[in-house]
Amino acid sequence: MTDVEPGALPIAGIIVILLMMSAFFSGSETALTATSRARMHKLEGDGDRRAARVNRLICDRERLIGAILIGNNIVNTLAATLASVLFLKIF
Repeated sequence: MTDVEPGALPIAGIIVILLMMSAFFSGSETALTATSRARMHKLEGDGDRRAARVNRLICDRERLIGAILIGNNIVNTLAATLASVLFLKIF
């Protein structure tokens, strides 16, 4: 069995964390764009604080989507860059 490059394990861990962050951004985008405004307003009227928070977020959808996509692109670019560094270290 060959020895693993000393810096490979931390880089692999960071890549896993970045992939989880990417999944979070993608899930957030899907959830917030699929949200029914009418249902959120009804829930907010019923006193649901989480619905009020969602309504504040989706009041400016373009800005919200832009922020989520920028975050996702940064995370994906970092993950791809670190994956390249990792494979260069290994091979």
